[in-house]
Amino acid sequence: YISSAGAGVFIWAIGESQDNRGNVVLMRPTPPVKEVFDLLGLSEMFEIKESLQESLKVFVATPPKTPGR
Repeated sequence: YISSAGAGVFIWAIGESQDNRGNVVLMRPTPPVKEVFDLLGLSEMFEIKESLQESLKVFVATPPKTPGR
């Protein structure tokens, strides 16, 4: 279970991170957590990886945003 306020925190966090040239990666969520994220459409917004190595690649591969674009 996640309340709308809790979902809002995740949405805010990904927005803030990306606005500041960062990202949020979820690593190995449990099946119930993954299911909730899928139902809420949050799985489309977040990178979900199975290992630390896969997670770190997201940060290396993410190009920085160019201001004004």
